[in-house]
Amino acid sequence: TVNPMNYHTEVEMFKSLVSDYLRLLGDKAYTALHIGVGVLSSMGANPPEAVAERLQILKDAKLPGAMLFNKINTYTDDYCAVIKSIAE
Repeated sequence: TVNPMNYHTEVEMFKSLVSDYLRLLGDKAYTALHIGVGVLSSMGANPPEAVAERLQILKDAKLPGAMLFNKINTYTDDYCAVIKSIAE
């Protein structure tokens, strides 16, 4: 698998990088690409609604999954709700 981490807090940069990954991997992206989404990193914080938007972008792109990165490794209930809703 390919697991690029995308911690950007600007959604347009996130989308641009997702497009680059899809272009670079071609059809293999749909089975091998799992993009990391930053919750809290040295680049900043993405609130629950921003994480939801990024996860939806990946879901709409028909990617097989995603990973979350949170430098404090703690998720509040609002983040947990986002994760559960996108997994449905």
